[in-house]
Amino acid sequence: FGPLPPFDGIEHSESVFVLPEGRRIEALRILSRPGDGDGRLVAHVLYEIGAALLSQPDLPNRQLLDRAGWILRLLQSYSSLMSVERQRGLVGECMLLRELLGVARRVGLDVTAVLDRWWGHLPAHRDFASRGVAVEVKTTSRNSRQHHVGSIEQLEPQTPDERCYLYSVGIRSDPTAPRKLPLFV
Repeated sequence: FGPLPPFDGIEHSESVFVLPEGRRIEALRILSRPGDGDGRLVAHVLYEIGAALLSQPDLPNRQLLDRAGWILRLLQSYSSLMSVERQRGLVGECMLLRELLGVARRVGLDVTAVLDRWWGHLPAHRDFASRGVAVEVKTTSRNSRQHHVGSIEQLEPQTPDERCYLYSVGIRSDPTAPRKLPLFV
């Protein structure tokens, strides 16, 4: 079929069985999620793809996806929303990042050295890491500093000479507050 856009909810399969005939076909599958208006979002996407195929039935797959790309972005924005928990975690990481950038500036260290040691924006084992030191950031909205640790490996040294630190942040969400996630980022 060709490369698919990197969106959740869209996949291609070469072995879809059509019932009741039992025919095998290739198909592009676009999934609807709960809360998207009873499939209205997917219906709009499919309408545009169908309109493109009606106007040019022999349209190659890559061109079809390029032509429908503007509406497929709706699936991207829908799937790329961060959970509230992940938003809190990112705010905590940004708070530590800001502190570390201030320290770097005060001691004359290039700020890119700090940015190069932040891994939390990627699916990495550590939020911040350098040779011999690692920092795991945990953010909570509870009244006490209680944190969920997915695995003890998050806090254990990975090498004999590594020192691992826990940076604990307590924050509250307030939808009326002027400081939103983009401000922290």
